[in-house]
Amino acid sequence: MAQDLLHDVIKEARSLGWVQWLAFLTGLVYIYFATRSDARCWIWGILSSALWAYTSWFQLNLLSDSILQMIYVVLGVWGLYSWRIKKNKTTLPVSHCSPSQLILYLFVGAIFSIALGQFMKSTQAAFPMLDAALTVFSVIATIMLIKQQIENWIFWIVINLVSIPVFIIRDGHLFALLFLIYFVLSIKGWKEWQQLLRVNAS
Repeated sequence: MAQDLLHDVIKEARSLGWVQWLAFLTGLVYIYFATRSDARCWIWGILSSALWAYTSWFQLNLLSDSILQMIYVVLGVWGLYSWRIKKNKTTLPVSHCSPSQLILYLFVGAIFSIALGQFMKSTQAAFPMLDAALTVFSVIATIMLIKQQIENWIFWIVINLVSIPVFIIRDGHLFALLFLIYFVLSIKGWKEWQQLLRVNAS
């Protein structure tokens, strides 16, 4: 079983083009800098999202995913402006989101997930409601990351954990491995931001 999975991962890895590999690697660098609350993460995030958008549009013919990646590019520009240019810093203070903000995030996320899920039912999506929820809450988690709210990592931990079996079921074992790495880095981000939060409070 494990040997078959490893074989599938290697096979999928060999099938990737250099643009996809570059998008993959820059995405990992983005997460690494994000866990350290380092503004350079947005530069790598913009590059990774732009590369994935190109791949989705021109190579995989996935219009919806390409549009999502372009949204991430816009959010990346916003994040870079908020973290570095606007405040002229590379590492910013971490904060908690208020209970009312958390409720708002969950409410808006649920509404948009249902709406997008209904639309995706008319497409070839394997899990329309789950795909919609993962997409919507990924955008919300990115916005929380921009706002330096530590709870963004809880969102990412759940999103990445759920994404692992989704890609395994779809035989996307390489991407399941990618989200496993993201899952581990999200836990690392949660712990490191907790330390930053304690430093800011002292």
